[in-house]
Amino acid sequence: DKSIIKNEMLRITKVSFLIIILVCSFSAYSISWTSYGDSAETVLPLNVLTIIENNEHSLWDEFAMLSLIPYVVFHENNAVYVSPIVYDCNNLPTQYLLEDWLNYCSQYGGLDTLLTVGNISHIHSMPANHVISFKLEDPLTFSLDVAEKLWTYSDEAVIALINEITFNDSSSEIMFSGSLTSPVLETEFDTPVTDLASFTIDRIDGYPGCHLSVDSGDAFSIVEVLMRTKLGNVEQLFLEWLPHVGIKNDTFFIFVPGISVSAAIKTYPKSSSHVKVTYFPGKIHYILVNSSPSYIHATLKWSGENTSLKLYLISPDGYIYSSSSEVSEGLHVLKAVGVKTGKWALVVVKTSNYGIANYTIEVSIGNHQRQLGCMLETAANAAVLASKLHAPLILADINSSRIIDELRRLHVEKVYLLGINDDRVVQFHEWLINSGFIVEVLSSLKSIREMLGASGCTMFSYFENPSEFAPAALISAFHNFTVLALGSSHCEEHDDIYYIAKMIWGWLLHSSDTYHGHKELICPYPSYEISSLWMTKLYDKTVEMLIDRLGFEVRKVIISSSRYDITAALDRSLAGSLIVGRMIGLDHISRTVFISRNMLSRFIATLNMRNMISATFTTYAKINWSEGSPKIEYTPDSLKTLIERSCYELEAHTHLPNIVSSLENGSCMWIYLGHGMGGSGFGFFKPDVWRGYEKGGSVENPDANFDGFVDSSDNEEHYYYCSIYDFNASIGNLHSMVFISYGCVSGAWEVPTIFLQHGASAIMASVTTAYAFFADKVIYAMVKYMVIGKKFGEAFRYVIREYCAVYGKKMSGFVYTSWYILMGDIDLTLYPRGYSSCKPVLLSEVYDTEKPRILQFSYRVITENNSLQITVKATDNKGIKTVVMYYSFDNSSWNKVEMQFIGNSTYTCTIKLNNARTVYIYVEAVDFFLNVERTAVKEIHLESAYNLQLILVILFLPCIAILVAVIVYRKCLCKVS
Repeated sequence: DKSIIKNEMLRITKVSFLIIILVCSFSAYSISWTSYGDSAETVLPLNVLTIIENNEHSLWDEFAMLSLIPYVVFHENNAVYVSPIVYDCNNLPTQYLLEDWLNYCSQYGGLDTLLTVGNISHIHSMPANHVISFKLEDPLTFSLDVAEKLWTYSDEAVIALINEITFNDSSSEIMFSGSLTSPVLETEFDTPVTDLASFTIDRIDGYPGCHLSVDSGDAFSIVEVLMRTKLGNVEQLFLEWLPHVGIKNDTFFIFVPGISVSAAIKTYPKSSSHVKVTYFPGKIHYILVNSSPSYIHATLKWSGENTSLKLYLISPDGYIYSSSSEVSEGLHVLKAVGVKTGKWALVVVKTSNYGIANYTIEVSIGNHQRQLGCMLETAANAAVLASKLHAPLILADINSSRIIDELRRLHVEKVYLLGINDDRVVQFHEWLINSGFIVEVLSSLKSIREMLGASGCTMFSYFENPSEFAPAALISAFHNFTVLALGSSHCEEHDDIYYIAKMIWGWLLHSSDTYHGHKELICPYPSYEISSLWMTKLYDKTVEMLIDRLGFEVRKVIISSSRYDITAALDRSLAGSLIVGRMIGLDHISRTVFISRNMLSRFIATLNMRNMISATFTTYAKINWSEGSPKIEYTPDSLKTLIERSCYELEAHTHLPNIVSSLENGSCMWIYLGHGMGGSGFGFFKPDVWRGYEKGGSVENPDANFDGFVDSSDNEEHYYYCSIYDFNASIGNLHSMVFISYGCVSGAWEVPTIFLQHGASAIMASVTTAYAFFADKVIYAMVKYMVIGKKFGEAFRYVIREYCAVYGKKMSGFVYTSWYILMGDIDLTLYPRGYSSCKPVLLSEVYDTEKPRILQFSYRVITENNSLQITVKATDNKGIKTVVMYYSFDNSSWNKVEMQFIGNSTYTCTIKLNNARTVYIYVEAVDFFLNVERTAVKEIHLESAYNLQLILVILFLPCIAILVAVIVYRKCLCKVS
């Protein structure tokens, strides 16, 4: 039957194909098994805390910070990862920062990783899931220990050439001595009844000190003292405000050699003034400085009953550069750094009315080592580059074999070698090349800047504190900025920057008026030499230096320094033309905390802040605020409207307890419009009202004398002075609040320091006298830009350009210079814009401790060419670096072959069997962090495989024969039919 034959043929065909499939399967002799399982830069918090021992006797702790920066503050995948670094100390800013950071991490399971360096004795133990401790050692050993302990793989590394350099060169010593025996001289006279009385204060040989007192009776009076400088310009020595009845006795100044002095008394209403001029004896000693940059240290000692002396240092340009500070009775010390070549004068003057003084002055003159500056610059920029590359940093002083061993362990292919003006670069380069590495040498700031692609720079000075390079490196790593040390350049023109800034500041100090125990710095008008000449020159020289050293026009500058080392004159000269901000702190320890807080503020502030702005209004103006319409209103009204339209709540208070309560209630900013008290505190008003008012006025009508300016300090029944010390004792953690101050000199002394201590993230305040009306406009404009989300640095630049003198070449000036400066990170914004509460990233998520996964592993013997083919499917959460197959024939030595990637997570390789009877194989998959996953060793008996294949072939041949016979039979049937 044809149907039976057809069905039988189909059955035979199916069986034959099944046999063929089985034979093919066994012929491959394959065994497989399967395992199952599981982008501008974004700022991300890293769940880490780093604490470093504070070593006051070396820079080891600062170099340790640099070694750790690339591991805990770094750039990767279009994001910058940040975590706090602090020194081991129990000061208030450190306590508050740790409180905020630990509270933030506690929302997400607590602190994950704690890194400690050295002996940690001041900060109590931190609860952390992982603790990694390092011994504080020399920079080379420490950086290699960090690389060995923390890094598992990196195809790039950064090496910085450092060495042990003493902080100062050998110095020359000079001794002066003398006696001040002359009595003080006094002269008195009355001015005619007028609103402006001018007169000359004559010099008297041997009497360089002068005290001026003026009594204008009940009249409001202002005393202005002017000097004609060596450059022929009239310079304001001081501007003395005498708003209260009586004599003010703190107008002491000295005659600068070769300079005449004049004075003017302005009174309102017209009045006669009684003037008393007291001359104090003194002597002038000259010293010659032959190189730049240098330092002058002078110790003044004297003896004599009821006597007191003071020492002044006069620059070659005729300015007060520095003055002495009291150490103990009969002992003063003067320290001046950044001194340039020229003839300097030391003026010793008696400051008491009685007694005979015998004195000695011991002077030490030495050079700041430029090579020290270059070395610190090298190390800081190396940390920034390593942070950008997210690569280990090695600080090398010798070509140790351990460096090569560590580079090879990490599988480093390319090394970036940094050594600014360092002759050892050639030797190290040759050594690394001969060791098999690709080496790129970066031996200038320009080449480093080009490698970084940096848009800005951070400036620091090593003159007063060499440790400053570490916090400068930290903030630069965050911003990817080039680090520049003032005084490290071998161009003396560049030295003028520090010198001019210091000279301006020294003059402002000498011109100041002591107010509430603090110096009230009087800001010179633009018509005087400081503003019209030196500030412009400071700007020009700074910009020229930046172009010369960095090779491009910098637009963003961060100054990492106290306000007394690199003085605020530098900030102010650049403001308006550049985006400029300052990382403040009395020392590098508090500055490091301030920087860490600024990096983390966008996260930790979310714990306590809300859309609320606090304000205190006790002194303010009535101004035409509108654009294009004649609307006139008080500044508090304008600010209130502005703030509430910007979706913020305004809480205005004038009494300290209410202010403190408001700040603790989640304010993101406190605006203070009131007297700055010479930087010594605040002017408040009680009982609490939303704005202060003058005597005879009210909250609704605060301007009782109708002059357009509300000064509630005349309302003695309600107005009171709160010292910064009382304020300090009243407030707690400010949780990254921003402070903006109207007041005079609120940016110069303790006020910014107190806010830093209590956890403020940014401060904008005046470092000299603030002028009414203009100050209102400055504050209003800053708030206007901040509430719409502008970055602080950008907002500050706009404000200066709109309302203040700008010293850039193509900028116009204003009548009042308004010496406001910004302290804090230039890229921060006002809460809540740019702020987020996100889970801190774990180190394990970044550095990858997870092993690769081998999902499939198969092999087959290929008899045609006597070879073994292996196929592997492997994956990894960060990516596979390599897959290697290891094999051994008949218990011989092991060999390896790197498998080839063929797509779809699959790797393959083939090896010749060379008549082996048994082969042992296993596979290793390695990811980019050198995490390894390997299979078990598989033993393959090749003889059994051959025999099995022979048996299968023998069985297979009859099947083929049957199949052929069936096909032939079928064809025959077809022909018969």
